Amino acid sequence: MDNNVIVPAPQSPRMDNGVLKWFYGDTFAVDMVINLVEQEAQKDGTFVDKPINFDESDQIVVTFFNERKEVVYSFISKNISNDEKSEYYHTITLNFTQDVSHRFRRGKYTYCMKYVHKEDGNTVYTDITTICVNNRAEVEICH
Repeated sequence: MDNNVIVPAPQSPRMDNGVLKWFYGDTFAVDMVINLVEQEAQKDGTFVDKPINFDESDQIVVTFFNERKEVVYSFISKNISNDEKSEYYHTITLNFTQDVSHRFRRGKYTYCMKYVHKEDGNTVYTDITTICVNNRAEVEICH
Protein backbone atom coordinates (compact mmCIF):
# COMPACT_ATOMS: atom_id res chain seq x y z
CA MET A 1 0.00 0.00 0.00
CA ASP A 2 1.26 3.49 -0.82
CA ASN A 3 2.09 5.39 2.37
CA ASN A 4 1.03 8.64 0.71
CA VAL A 5 -2.61 7.63 0.24
CA ILE A 6 -5.32 8.34 2.79
CA VAL A 7 -7.62 5.34 3.15
CA PRO A 8 -11.22 6.53 2.70
CA ALA A 9 -13.99 5.58 5.11
CA PRO A 10 -16.89 3.48 3.89
CA GLN A 11 -19.78 5.55 2.60
CA SER A 12 -22.00 6.89 5.35
CA PRO A 13 -24.89 6.27 5.33
CA ARG A 14 -24.99 3.06 3.33
CA MET A 15 -26.86 -0.21 3.05
CA ASP A 16 -24.58 -3.15 3.84
CA ASN A 17 -26.22 -6.56 3.42
CA GLY A 18 -29.61 -5.10 4.31
CA VAL A 19 -28.30 -3.12 7.31
CA LEU A 20 -28.53 0.69 7.31
CA LYS A 21 -25.11 1.85 8.58
CA TRP A 22 -23.68 5.26 9.38
CA PHE A 23 -20.98 6.83 11.52
CA TYR A 24 -21.85 8.35 14.87
CA GLY A 25 -22.68 12.04 14.57
CA ASP A 26 -23.13 12.05 10.79
CA THR A 27 -26.02 14.15 9.51
CA PHE A 28 -27.88 12.97 6.43
CA ALA A 29 -31.25 12.26 4.86
CA VAL A 30 -32.43 8.84 3.77
CA ASP A 31 -35.21 8.50 1.20
CA MET A 32 -37.33 5.40 1.55
CA VAL A 33 -39.54 4.33 -1.33
CA ILE A 34 -42.69 2.54 -0.24
CA ASN A 35 -44.98 0.44 -2.41
CA LEU A 36 -48.37 0.23 -0.72
CA VAL A 37 -51.32 -1.40 -2.43
CA GLU A 38 -54.62 -2.81 -1.34
CA GLN A 39 -56.40 -5.65 -3.04
CA GLU A 40 -59.76 -4.86 -4.52
CA ALA A 41 -62.24 -7.64 -5.27
CA GLN A 42 -63.58 -7.76 -8.79
CA LYS A 43 -67.07 -8.96 -9.77
CA ASP A 44 -65.60 -12.23 -11.06
CA GLY A 45 -64.04 -12.99 -7.64
CA THR A 46 -60.47 -12.14 -8.60
CA PHE A 47 -58.41 -9.49 -6.90
CA VAL A 48 -56.40 -6.66 -8.41
CA ASP A 49 -53.85 -4.40 -6.78
CA LYS A 50 -55.02 -0.85 -6.31
CA PRO A 51 -52.58 1.86 -5.17
CA ILE A 52 -53.22 3.43 -1.80
CA ASN A 53 -53.81 7.14 -2.12
CA PHE A 54 -52.60 8.92 0.97
CA ASP A 55 -54.87 11.45 2.64
CA GLU A 56 -53.32 14.57 4.15
CA SER A 57 -53.92 13.13 7.63
CA ASP A 58 -52.16 9.82 6.85
CA GLN A 59 -48.75 9.13 8.32
CA ILE A 60 -45.83 6.79 7.89
CA VAL A 61 -44.08 6.24 11.23
CA VAL A 62 -40.56 4.79 11.33
CA THR A 63 -39.46 3.91 14.86
CA PHE A 64 -35.90 2.96 15.84
CA PHE A 65 -35.23 0.77 18.89
CA ASN A 66 -32.00 0.06 20.75
CA GLU A 67 -30.90 -3.45 21.77
CA ARG A 68 -33.01 -3.21 24.96
CA LYS A 69 -36.13 -2.61 22.77
CA GLU A 70 -36.40 1.00 23.98
CA VAL A 71 -37.53 3.66 21.51
CA VAL A 72 -34.60 5.83 20.45
CA TYR A 73 -36.43 7.98 17.90
CA SER A 74 -39.58 7.99 15.75
CA PHE A 75 -39.79 9.74 12.40
CA ILE A 76 -43.35 10.78 11.51
CA SER A 77 -43.89 11.54 7.84
CA LYS A 78 -46.98 13.44 6.74
CA ASN A 79 -47.92 14.73 3.30
CA ILE A 80 -46.38 11.65 1.73
CA SER A 81 -45.28 12.31 -1.83
CA ASN A 82 -46.22 10.20 -4.80
CA ASP A 83 -43.52 8.99 -7.14
CA GLU A 84 -44.10 10.70 -10.47
CA LYS A 85 -43.06 7.54 -12.35
CA SER A 86 -45.50 5.14 -10.71
CA GLU A 87 -48.83 5.43 -8.94
CA TYR A 88 -47.81 2.55 -6.65
CA TYR A 89 -44.74 4.15 -5.08
CA HIS A 90 -44.42 6.81 -2.39
CA THR A 91 -41.32 8.39 -0.90
CA ILE A 92 -40.62 9.45 2.66
CA THR A 93 -37.45 11.11 3.92
CA LEU A 94 -35.81 10.42 7.27
CA ASN A 95 -33.77 13.49 8.26
CA PHE A 96 -30.95 12.63 10.61
CA THR A 97 -30.23 16.11 11.90
CA GLN A 98 -27.43 16.69 14.38
CA ASP A 99 -29.88 16.33 17.27
CA VAL A 100 -31.33 13.08 15.91
CA SER A 101 -27.97 11.57 14.98
CA HIS A 102 -26.54 12.14 18.44
CA ARG A 103 -29.37 10.08 19.98
CA PHE A 104 -27.83 7.03 18.34
CA ARG A 105 -24.70 5.86 20.15
CA ARG A 106 -22.39 3.23 18.72
CA GLY A 107 -24.29 -0.03 18.46
CA LYS A 108 -26.99 -2.03 16.77
CA TYR A 109 -30.60 -0.98 16.34
CA THR A 110 -33.79 -2.23 14.75
CA TYR A 111 -36.55 -0.23 13.13
CA CYS A 112 -40.11 -0.81 12.06
CA MET A 113 -42.42 1.13 9.77
CA LYS A 114 -46.19 1.59 10.07
CA TYR A 115 -48.81 3.20 7.87
CA VAL A 116 -51.36 5.08 9.98
CA HIS A 117 -54.69 6.09 8.42
CA LYS A 118 -57.72 8.00 9.76
CA GLU A 119 -61.14 7.27 8.39
CA ASP A 120 -63.04 10.30 7.12
CA GLY A 121 -61.30 12.90 9.26
CA ASN A 122 -61.88 10.94 12.44
CA THR A 123 -59.82 12.08 15.41
CA VAL A 124 -58.81 8.50 16.20
CA TYR A 125 -56.54 6.45 13.95
CA THR A 126 -58.63 3.58 12.71
CA ASP A 127 -56.25 1.68 10.48
CA ILE A 128 -52.64 0.86 11.31
CA THR A 129 -50.71 -1.35 8.91
CA THR A 130 -47.21 -2.63 9.66
CA ILE A 131 -45.00 -2.28 6.59
CA CYS A 132 -41.74 -3.71 7.95
CA VAL A 133 -40.44 -5.06 11.28
CA ASN A 134 -37.05 -5.64 12.82
CA ASN A 135 -35.07 -4.10 10.00
CA ARG A 136 -31.53 -3.55 11.16
CA ALA A 137 -29.37 -0.46 11.57
CA GLU A 138 -25.89 0.05 12.99
CA VAL A 139 -23.99 3.08 14.14
CA GLU A 140 -20.24 2.88 13.79
CA ILE A 141 -17.49 5.01 15.27
CA CYS A 142 -14.41 6.13 13.43
CA HIS A 143 -12.01 5.68 16.35
